[in-house]
Amino acid sequence: QKQLADLLLTISDENEPQPLPAVMENAAAKMLSESFLNSPAYLCIFKGSAEQRRANLEWLFSKNISVLRSLTQGNNKDIQLWCMLSKENSKISVKSFVMLIHCNRKFSSWDYIWNGFL
Repeated sequence: QKQLADLLLTISDENEPQPLPAVMENAAAKMLSESFLNSPAYLCIFKGSAEQRRANLEWLFSKNISVLRSLTQGNNKDIQLWCMLSKENSKISVKSFVMLIHCNRKFSSWDYIWNGFL
């Protein structure tokens, strides 16, 4: 709660792009899951009801964000997590979010296994 309160005090009303604050990771994952809920690719991958697909997508995007954040530590600039936040009254929401990964960045099978994807 303190992280969210601190973030509320620092967000401008300009909706400027910024690195994704850690406290907003779940909100970004939820926004992405809603955005891709009826995507033909994810309809094919995740069979079942919309509620089941939403839960699977939230897990997938949350895990992706978490793994990518862990790889951005230090001076690593080949992975970036950017968002635009909005502030209305005392509520912060993610308006947009993008994961940027350099085309030369490779993920091994071990990376996928270690992080629970395989």
